[in-house]
Amino acid sequence: MFIHKKKRVPYKIVEETIDPHELKVQIRKKNCIIIQQLIQRSNVNLDDETMEKQWKIWYKEIQINQINKRLKKRWKNKNY
Repeated sequence: MFIHKKKRVPYKIVEETIDPHELKVQIRKKNCIIIQQLIQRSNVNLDDETMEKQWKIWYKEIQINQINKRLKKRWKNKNY
């Protein structure tokens, strides 16, 4: 007898769809919180200009890290 295999669903079906813009906003908020924590930990008294530069550097680093994590997950899932 022929046994039917269950069809594999490659992704989880999400009931409520998240607006891409909303997702970006959430990620931005999260990144800002991470940076604020970094500042509190480092206890540096910087003036506004250097602070802004540092903020931008941190923000970029965090973004790069997030992208790398996503890519790693993709590679793992593809099993190359």
